Amino acid sequence: MKVNEKLSILFFLSRKRENPVTGLAPIYIRITINEDRKEFSSGQQCLATEWCNQKKSVTTKSPEARAVNNELTEIKATLVKLYDVMELQGKTVSSDRLREEYRKSKGLIAKKPQHTTSVSCSSDHTAAPVVGSKLGRSVAKADSDFDIRKTVLSLSERAKELDLEKRKLDKYKHQLVKAHRVAQYEKNHKQLQADIEKATLKAAIHFESTDISKVALLDLSFEILLYYLRRAVAGTCAFSTFRRHSATHEKIQAFNWYRFKNVDLPASSIKIKYAKEIYEYMTIVDVCDNNAAMKHIKLIKQVYDRAVENGYQLINPLRKFKCTYIEPEPAALEMEEVLKLINTDFGEPLNEKRDAFIFSCFTGYAYEEVRRFTYDDIYTGLDGKKWLRITRTKTVNTGGFTERVPLLPIAVDIIERYNNHPCRLVSNKLLPIASNQAYNSDLKLIARTCGIALDLTTHDARHTFATTITLENDVPLSTVSKMLGHKSIRTTERYAKVTKRKISKNMKHIENILFVDGVLRQD
Repeated sequence: MKVNEKLSILFFLSRKRENPVTGLAPIYIRITINEDRKEFSSGQQCLATEWCNQKKSVTTKSPEARAVNNELTEIKATLVKLYDVMELQGKTVSSDRLREEYRKSKGLIAKKPQHTTSVSCSSDHTAAPVVGSKLGRSVAKADSDFDIRKTVLSLSERAKELDLEKRKLDKYKHQLVKAHRVAQYEKNHKQLQADIEKATLKAAIHFESTDISKVALLDLSFEILLYYLRRAVAGTCAFSTFRRHSATHEKIQAFNWYRFKNVDLPASSIKIKYAKEIYEYMTIVDVCDNNAAMKHIKLIKQVYDRAVENGYQLINPLRKFKCTYIEPEPAALEMEEVLKLINTDFGEPLNEKRDAFIFSCFTGYAYEEVRRFTYDDIYTGLDGKKWLRITRTKTVNTGGFTERVPLLPIAVDIIERYNNHPCRLVSNKLLPIASNQAYNSDLKLIARTCGIALDLTTHDARHTFATTITLENDVPLSTVSKMLGHKSIRTTERYAKVTKRKISKNMKHIENILFVDGVLRQD
């Protein structure tokens, strides 16, 4: 629900986190401020059958349902109030900062334990004195006031604000205003890079001067956050990579407080049991699915791997924990469903979303690539036809794998359809692309209108290209892999499932070879 031009607050039921025993699913909050989105649990839950997705509330009239709805109303009011207060104070309000202010107002952020507190660990954890948040200050002679935690948190906030400003630059239509904003962005970006470099040097001295046995796991997590923040701001990795490590960092804090009532566990006291316990916490208490929990543990293992490489720890105690994933089957549309989408008129706003989706179905590009495309990315290939090329954001810093796809006639028609659209005239963008949230929401409406049962998302277009458009029509797997920009053909193999259409085509081919008018050949 849009509260004002900038702020949107949405409640939704996280069905994938539904408890299989009780049938209860958690109700989540999604805050969106100028397309910057943050999701977190409201602390409320209900049966999936009792949740109304249109009204964003529990439909039953029981006392429990009224209590949940009243709590949701109060949460929304609190968020709006906090947003208004922060704006009046002249603060830059981001979704992440609003969430943190809300958590503070509810007392959901754990207080740091006293230095004298000790952790009573289970038999697989070595008991050790707890290290405070100002760990190693007295030892690091180069800068005794350096606090890696406050430093990284401050730099992170600045980086998030800068990333938000970067995404807004294309929206400024007045050239003088845009030039001013770009100059201001570049100045702030340069200053942030300089500050990160200083912090990186201080962090190295800090850890090198600190006894390994006294280094806290949380400080190692802050160190790897600084590492990925440095890369993200420099442009050598995607900012989303830093955000993933930030999410894992929050899981470590939450679990440590839940299990040990203390966030500051000495890194040297951690045993392999820690990975098993945090997995159980995330899948049972935090209600993550298996794959999400395993991805977080994989990143925790990376924290130790980096610490060992830098000499901040002797071994990685989690190295023998094997992260196992349940490979989801890619969802793809059948050709009949693609034709339904093409031949249905949804009206002006939805037709733009449909066109962007169909374009991805016939080119294989993901949402982020289609969003970044400009008309300059089109070139004429050796065959004299139009091609598209772009380096995928996922691989731009890991080898520079560039997708080059020849444009099929329907893709060319869609591009030409928007020659006089503001997206092309103002910013030279290939297609008008909405935010991922709005795009996915409209795709679900489009699918229901056409009677398509699939819970359509932007990435399903890429799956459709890989399966229905190419592999079903006998395009070699290696060619599909190259067009999709995959580093390894093994990644493409997950799309190479045997479909009904493929079975029918192959059996018809065999029938034509072995039979004549239904009679088995004798020659």
